[in-house]
Formats: sequence, structure tokens, C-alpha cells
Amino acid sequence: KPKVEKQNPKPPNSKRNKEALILRNPKDRWSTERYKLAEKNLLAVMKQKGATAETPILRPLLRSEARKKIGDTGLLDHLLKHMAGKLAPGGQERFRRRHNPDGAMEYWLENADLMNIRREAGVSDPFWVPPPGWKLGDSPHQDPICAREIKLLKDEVMQIQRDLEMVATKMQLNEEVGKLRRELEQVSSSRKQQEESHANLSLSKCSSADDSSLVENPKEQLMAISELVKDIE
Repeated sequence: KPKVEKQNPKPPNSKRNKEALILRNPKDRWSTERYKLAEKNLLAVMKQKGATAETPILRPLLRSEARKKIGDTGLLDHLLKHMAGKLAPGGQERFRRRHNPDGAMEYWLENADLMNIRREAGVSDPFWVPPPGWKLGDSPHQDPICAREIKLLKDEVMQIQRDLEMVATKMQLNEEVGKLRRELEQVSSSRKQQEESHANLSLSKCSSADDSSLVENPKEQLMAISELVKDIE
């Protein structure tokens, strides 16, 4: 059988491979220095425009302002598309974007720690922003002012309870002191009665002794007179 020569596969289309490479690694189209510089310029524009969660900036305006500093529109559009959720240069802010209720894309900067704060607070909303005065431990679904007032009321109630407990303790102590005083008065009165009884008994004995001496003396006198009369006779 005649040998069938294998045909070499068609050489790859270099143009298609290049496009696929660009799609897989879009950042490779620009140098690292150029890419970082564009991020810094975009950050500067957003700060200048005051792009925050309360006052975000719409995409057309942001693109128009950023184009003044980033001449490569391909790089600019790439950043506007892939910047969401990434840390901004310096690591203090994070790029954010979303569609507003009207369907327009809006951009803003937020604190880089907010992602961790949401996680620790148990908030699933990726766009939740703590209200003024909120701190870890507060309810993420409750107004912090109301939460503080409720906490103050709870503290006042606890203080009142402690005061009442102290008053009850003082009243109990006063009752105990009064009871001790009454017992001491009873003991003192009993001792006084005993002393008076002993004193009366002593006086009674002394009086009996004096009376007996008064009785005995006249008898002796009579006997002496009787003997004197006998002598005279």
C-alpha cells in the first residue's frame, strides 16, 4: 500500500492568538509603570471630584475628566471596567462602582477597611456604609443615635437598680442596728434592776441590825438599874 503522507496542520493564526492573549491578560498590553501611573491619575481625579458613597461620580464625567490625564483611552476604559473592588494606590482607599437606580454606572472611593468592617459586623450588603457615630458592636440595622440613647437608658436603669439595692441594704442595716440597740437597752435595764435589788437588800439588812441594837441597849440599862437598886438596899 502506498504510504499516505501526513499533512502538517495549518500554522496557527498569529492574529487570533494575539487577540486571545490580550483577552486572557489585558494588563499585558501596558507596562507596569504606565498602568500604575494611570491608576494614580484616576485616583487623583476621583478625589478632586469628591467621589464618595454619598456623592458618587457618573461614568461619562469621570471618563471625561480622567482622559485629560490618561491619554490612552483603551487603558482608561480598561481601568473603568476592572477597577471595582481593587485597592487604590497607597492602600488607603478602594475603588467602587455600581449601577444606580436609573441604570447609570457610578463610581466612588471608600475606606479600604470597610470590607473587613462589613464582614465583622455580619453585613452581607457589599455597599453598606456605617452611619455617623457607628462603631463595631453596634447594630448595623439600627440608627446609632437611637442605639446610644437606648444604651444610656439601660445604664440609667441599671444605676437605679444598684441605688435601690444600696437603699435596701442600708434599711436592713438600720433595722439590725435598731435591734441591737433594743437588746442593749434591755440588758442595761436588767442590770440596773439587779443593782437596785441588791442595794435595797443591803439597806434592809442594815436597818434590821440597827433595830436589834436599839432593843438590846434598853435591856442592858434596865439590868444595870436593877443591880444598882439591890446595892442600895
